[in-house]
Amino acid sequence: MFRFALLCAFVADASAEGCCSMEDRQEVLNAWEALWSAEYTGRRVMIAQAAFQKLFEKAPDSKALFTRVNVDNIGSPQFRAHCIRVTNGFDTIINMAFDTDVLEELLTHLGNQHTKYQGMRAAYLTHFRESFAEILPQAIPCFNTAAWNRCITAMQDKIGASLAA
Repeated sequence: MFRFALLCAFVADASAEGCCSMEDRQEVLNAWEALWSAEYTGRRVMIAQAAFQKLFEKAPDSKALFTRVNVDNIGSPQFRAHCIRVTNGFDTIINMAFDTDVLEELLTHLGNQHTKYQGMRAAYLTHFRESFAEILPQAIPCFNTAAWNRCITAMQDKIGASLAA
């Protein structure tokens, strides 16, 4: 019970939307697993590319963060490999949502990684989460956007805690 209370406190959204409940975590995990099975590797890249496209529409200046991965050609092997790294990161944090100790360490690690990127801002993480939330309902039947936002927002906030707004 303590671990659940700790997780709820850890992933509680600062807004009125509230806590990422056990049901929310299971909902997000089930949706993610349906989409992210090994047979759909190509789909991972396409969804990540679409999410990045939306990110760049929402925050055009964020594109400068990705020059080392050939952002000007999102179909390039470099950018496609970057998309796989990003989606694997999502996969890891979603699958660790039930292990609060590991999740906290992972999010702290990701936060430290993101502070190293000059020009990185917390707002970009928000835009990226929103971009996924706009795309995933097209790929996952009955996608629960509210559960996604409650859970992923809390994780995103932890990653972006040390970044400028």
